[in-house]
Amino acid sequence: MTKLHRYLRANDALLVATDVRSCLEAIASTGRIGSPFYYYRGVPSAKYHLETSLDRALSGKTWDRARRELRFLEEFQRVAHNHLPSPSLPTTVFGWLSLMQHYRVPTRLLDLTRSPYIALYFAVREWNTNTDAAVFAFNPTGLHEATLHRLRAKEFPHSLPKYPEFLLPELAHDAYFTTAFLKGNYSIAAILEPTWVDRRQASQQAAFLTSDATSGTLEDTLADLVVSRDHLDEHKRAFLEKNAKDWSVVKLVIPSNLKKKLFLELAAMNVHAATLFPDLEGAALRIRENGIAEEWVLAKYGPT
Repeated sequence: MTKLHRYLRANDALLVATDVRSCLEAIASTGRIGSPFYYYRGVPSAKYHLETSLDRALSGKTWDRARRELRFLEEFQRVAHNHLPSPSLPTTVFGWLSLMQHYRVPTRLLDLTRSPYIALYFAVREWNTNTDAAVFAFNPTGLHEATLHRLRAKEFPHSLPKYPEFLLPELAHDAYFTTAFLKGNYSIAAILEPTWVDRRQASQQAAFLTSDATSGTLEDTLADLVVSRDHLDEHKRAFLEKNAKDWSVVKLVIPSNLKKKLFLELAAMNVHAATLFPDLEGAALRIRENGIAEEWVLAKYGPT
């Protein structure tokens, strides 16, 4: 059992949907998974870890993650100007990484969305498999409090905001991002919104979870941060230990038998490939999805 899984169980933050209604209610319920302060990630298998493309690319290898990512970044910057007009090129390192992520070059960024329904779509769109899916929900407040504490404890060289909600835009700036993530070894993680946004990222309400990637995988760093209460004062720590559960991370497991019904329910809510991928690729994917769902074929064309 991983450290994150132990955390979820200890805080009653590992939920299982029992039917379509309970799944949608859990996704939408204010103050729980559906709080506007949460960010979400949908995965087609409940067994998947929170693994970045950089983690996957370097799995089983002893290469330095940060150095290898820097090599990817340099190579991508070298060729990108041949394919994109200058006004479209990012002006920050974080912007470049988010653009690389868009084109599937390995980075330390983990794709999130501000919409629980978009995350649910990515979890259930492969509905014709017998695999349970899952949606992760992340509340950035506790995560950013712990990150701020670690940055201050190691005498971070740049000024830091007093409150965690202001950490999100600050760390996207070059001086902060480079020091905290590319060069630092602070064992931190944060949720950042992209500074470079195309139509697809805008439609998917994109955001990213990232870590400094030097002391282990993103999931390891995240679990360490949410379990740690070093950033809390003595009274708040005692209160939480006695009276409250921590829901900085929540995982909702979606049994395989619910995926198809949820997929059709989301389509009725206009959450489908054509709206989330607003280009010809998305339109084609929508046609393929509809063709597989026999309800759509029967409704439009009758028995075949």
